[in-house]
Amino acid sequence: DPGRAALAQSIAIGLSLVIGCISFAGSLVAFAKLQELIGGRPVTYPAQKAVNAAIAAAIVILAASISFSDGEARLVAAGALAREESRGAHARRDFPRTDAALDGRHSVIAAGGTPVELASWR
Repeated sequence: DPGRAALAQSIAIGLSLVIGCISFAGSLVAFAKLQELIGGRPVTYPAQKAVNAAIAAAIVILAASISFSDGEARLVAAGALAREESRGAHARRDFPRTDAALDGRHSVIAAGGTPVELASWR
């Protein structure tokens, strides 16, 4: 399926996100300790393990949803391809000019292969 990451790539992306977040958080804590902004004692609170488990589960769920979702990207691409013009950051080599007839109009698209509709803002 073009545009969709393989399972191994999705797992690598998810792990990279998790490891990067943990590394960044550790760097912030180390900086704060070296600058004596926080004390050296560990911070503990009731139900800390349950909260940590919930955060870990949320991270895994979010990483999986980011890695496995591509529907929104396909809708954005279909909407951009339906506009046969260049406008702002949307520059196309095959349609380099702006179409004045499309001023004040936006692309409306739904999943399921329905045609793109150019609707008026007014």
